Amino acid sequence: MGLFEKWRKKRKPSAPPMPASRGEMAGAEPRPPSLQGAITEALRSTKAPGLEADVMALGLVTGVRVREGQATITLSISNPDPEVRKKLGGMIKERVEQVPGVESAGIILMNQPPRDQAAGPAAGHRPLTPPAARGEGGSREGAGQPARPAAPDPFESQAPLRGIGRLVAVASGKGGVGKSSVALNLAAALSGQGRRVGLLDADIYGPSLAIMAGHREKPAATSEKKIEPVAKLGMKLMSMGFLVDPGEAVVWRGPMLMGALRQFLLDVDWGELDYLVVDLPPGTGDVQLSLAQITRVWGAVVVSTPQKVALADVRRCIRMFEKIDVPIVGLVENMSTFVCDDCGEATPIFGEGGAEREAEAVGVPFLGRIPLDPAVGEQADAGEPIVLARPEAPVSRAFVELAEAVHGARPANMGAAAR
Repeated sequence: MGLFEKWRKKRKPSAPPMPASRGEMAGAEPRPPSLQGAITEALRSTKAPGLEADVMALGLVTGVRVREGQATITLSISNPDPEVRKKLGGMIKERVEQVPGVESAGIILMNQPPRDQAAGPAAGHRPLTPPAARGEGGSREGAGQPARPAAPDPFESQAPLRGIGRLVAVASGKGGVGKSSVALNLAAALSGQGRRVGLLDADIYGPSLAIMAGHREKPAATSEKKIEPVAKLGMKLMSMGFLVDPGEAVVWRGPMLMGALRQFLLDVDWGELDYLVVDLPPGTGDVQLSLAQITRVWGAVVVSTPQKVALADVRRCIRMFEKIDVPIVGLVENMSTFVCDDCGEATPIFGEGGAEREAEAVGVPFLGRIPLDPAVGEQADAGEPIVLARPEAPVSRAFVELAEAVHGARPANMGAAAR
């Protein structure tokens, strides 16, 4: 089996909308619209800035999701102008929150490559074309015409992975905070406590697990044409770094990223696991959104340093998980203090207590502090996590305590906590 074959398979087309029932065709009183349908209709009366067409006709709205009065609208916008994007997002948020039954609305902005520049700079997605040219009929609400279906829920196909107990996403608002080291040592600590653990390096552009696990051989295929994960360090491992040559750049657009992530989740023979730890790329991008669309995430562990520049992005990261209905396990402070081996003096190089204060401010659990120890990086370069190489070290004990905190957590969706 070619390991990349399935990544380029086209997704099955969605089923066509059901035709109107006989009662509806005969003029019977229609059913009251769902809240999702009411939001969709409200968006059909919302014109894009500078255009005569509504945001639905332009294809800007690619998803509408409602849960317990919380609406999430996914927009695909090609216009890079931040003012246009901000104005459009704010306008749609305001309009949706006017719909009866909607308590609040969140906006997810996705980058969409422009299909045609003829629409002008104000267009967010594609040029305005007559409805008939798009096969939508000549009128939107003509007599005898069936009502349009509501915009799709981009998360309706998510399902738990078979055989996986808890899927834990390890995330950070920005790079350089030691997220991958935390993910590796957290997974190793969970495994050391007798649990069956898998670790997925989901940073497709910048995979690091191949180096940190000391493994470069390509994985094999099973008799069922699935990818066999790498068995090492007492865990099952998978990374793009196992599939490409060292130094080879992965230059892919968003849809290919989602295809790769889907295969890593669904076409790898993970077997029975208590935990699948997913090391996400930093930020709030396609991989994070795709993960939540493909499967249910038990909870997210957010990593930050105490430094203000890192904490500034923590709230954005938590806000993202709130929008895509991923519960928060908690916030962990990495590189908290440096303890001198010679004199024992503790020095807060990146500040002190910032992550704990931020956790309290946004209303998420604080999972603890991981001290700054150069041995963490040295062991990662050597291909063995420090919790396995030096279990007696203070930083190793901190990772073990983090694993215990994660295992005992009961993550809940943030709801309005991060607003």
